[in-house]
Parts: sequence; structure tokens; C-alpha cells
Amino acid sequence: MSYFNFNIFTFFLNFIFIFANFIPDSRWGHTSVLVDKKLYISGGLSLTNWKEFFYLDVSQHFAITALQWNDLTFTGPTLDVGSSIKQQWANVTNVGNQPTGRSQISCAKFGNGSIAIFAGYFNYVNDSKNDLWIFDSLALTWSLKNASNAPPDIWAYRAITLPDDAILYIGVPFMLPLYDSTTNTWKNLNTTGPTPPSRHYFSAVLTSDKRIKIFGGSSDNSSILGDL
Repeated sequence: MSYFNFNIFTFFLNFIFIFANFIPDSRWGHTSVLVDKKLYISGGLSLTNWKEFFYLDVSQHFAITALQWNDLTFTGPTLDVGSSIKQQWANVTNVGNQPTGRSQISCAKFGNGSIAIFAGYFNYVNDSKNDLWIFDSLALTWSLKNASNAPPDIWAYRAITLPDDAILYIGVPFMLPLYDSTTNTWKNLNTTGPTPPSRHYFSAVLTSDKRIKIFGGSSDNSSILGDL
């Protein structure tokens, strides 16, 4: 094979490899969480698919024009999972049940690498549930938690993981529900002092001084908020 032909062959191999990679659809209303230097993204609304579940390994150098996404979407009895370390595929058969496709949710992560999603907007179904699912990022399995006293179905809220791995859900009207991952129970917290107006689509973070700060969002009458 000539040097010229070899270069052409190599070019087309690289071309095919680049465009054969998984490329997620454009979307909105999705959720994301960072676990062990992997950015997991779930759900959202797009023109073609609302059930995608994928991640980007941010520990590796990458170009924003050629992101190496890894698709974890479960569409059948088996799941092909890419290893960003060994650069090889493994066939996983113990995925089990999975949550219904949804958007406008907020992910919470635990110290053991698990991820929790709760309720949300069920895309194109006009339905809602108050189900809580836990994803084990090590075993790649979903599990449904049927804890009693769960809050009503909500969407466009924010989930904050506290230092003890309890999850505080902000954005539930007239409630401040807390999920205890140790006992698999729900309870409603009582607050004192001024209460922020009810809102959706806001941001919330837990600071180092153990305070939760929320900013912006949309009110119940669709007004845009700019308070902190």
C-alpha cells in the first residue's frame, strides 16, 4: 500500500470513528449530576428521544467540537456500556427495571456514587407520578423506592443532597420534604421566618456554611424572578 493510499485509509477510519460516536439530541428540561468525574445527563425534551441516559468523562481531555459521549440508555434486555478507561465495551444484563422517560427533574447524588431522581414531567404522556428511583452508577442498576408519605408529584424543582445523604426537595408548594436515604422514609420540615415565593426552574446550591441559596426562577403566574 502506498504512503498516499495509507493516509487516505487512515483519514477515513478517523472520519468514520468520529461520526460513529454517540451524539445526544439537542434538548431542554433535562437534569445532570457529576459522579466520580463523570457528568451524567438524564431525560429532557427533544424532537426525537426523551429517554436518553448518557455521560461524559470529564477526567479525560476533550475538545468541545468532538465530545466523547457514552450512551447508557436502556432499550432492551441488554445494555452495551463503554469503558472510558479500557476503551472497550461490556455487555451488561442486570439492568432490571428503569424509570419512565421524564424531564424537568433534578438529580441528587449520594456519597456511594448512587443517583436519585424523583417525580418530574412525563414527556408526551400528560401524566405525573411521585416515584423515587435510585441509580447505582457502579452496578448500573435502577431500583424503585416505595417509601410512604412521599410528597405529591412535582416538576421543575431542585434536589439538594445534605452531608448525611438525606435529600431536601425545594419547589414543592407549601412543603419542604426531606428524603432519608438511610431509613427510606419521607418527612416534612417546618421552617420559621420569611418564606420565599413559590417558584419553578430556579437554581439552588448548598454552601460550605450549611446554607442553601436559591436564585431566580419562574413564579406560579409565570413571572420571571430575580431574587436570591
